[in-house]
Amino acid sequence: SYPPPYPPPYPPPYPPPKPPAPPTKLWNSLRSMVPSRLASIELNIARAASKLMI
Repeated sequence: SYPPPYPPPYPPPYPPPKPPAPPTKLWNSLRSMVPSRLASIELNIARAASKLMI
């Protein structure tokens, strides 16, 4: 009797690695920081523009 045929070699199915999620505390602090930074930059631009226009 012959030995049973082996299945063809193939990589085992596994989910692709997910990118690491940022820690929520850091993420929230970054998210809360960015809008205020943008607002201050907009204020500075507005001030500079008003100085230039005067």
